[in-house]
Amino acid sequence: MTLGYVALSVFPIIKVTSAASFALKISLLIIGANVVGALIFPNARRQRATGNARSGSFARIA
Repeated sequence: MTLGYVALSVFPIIKVTSAASFALKISLLIIGANVVGALIFPNARRQRATGNARSGSFARIA
């Protein structure tokens, strides 16, 4: 389902000046978001394993 969403997100459904430029920008955004997630995930897993995880959505930064 995610790949289907990505495929549908990359190609514009409205008229744009350049479909290729739009597809490139959206693709870079999707790739960038996945890279950020890939960098956050191991750190969160490591904190959870060591018991250093902060509780609450607005945990205080020490």
